[in-house]
Amino acid sequence: FEALAHEFSDRRDGCIAGVMGLWDQSAYKQSVVRAYAGWLKVASWLGGSIVPRVGDHVRSAYAALVVIAGDDPSVFRRLLAEVSAAAVTRGFQYLVLGLDARDPLLPAARAHRHILYRSRLYLASWPNGACLHERLDQRPVYVDVATL
Repeated sequence: FEALAHEFSDRRDGCIAGVMGLWDQSAYKQSVVRAYAGWLKVASWLGGSIVPRVGDHVRSAYAALVVIAGDDPSVFRRLLAEVSAAAVTRGFQYLVLGLDARDPLLPAARAHRHILYRSRLYLASWPNGACLHERLDQRPVYVDVATL
């Protein structure tokens, strides 16, 4: 991960309790605002730093490779605060983090100012391939949005 700007970790009793990376994908991914719909259209008219203007590049980095032992919200909050601060220091407007709706860390993430972006994950398989859908259970799915 050459583009991984920095990795943050939290230790407890000499063991790693959590890891979160700040990943700058701007060399590979760029987003430019072309238009807004719904409440974002109104927000863009209000100005300020709520959303970028139409035509602007969106400077975003990713909170990536998130692993928190025991889904400890205090560890997650501390690492998210560090990664958020580092993103601001490096000039990013947004920090992108993807969590499953069932993720126990979601309430801690939602405590930060955020724009909710709902999405669906689909599982595809090929004939004669592994039937992954048969092995899925009700645990939250983790997909690193920096790799999408």
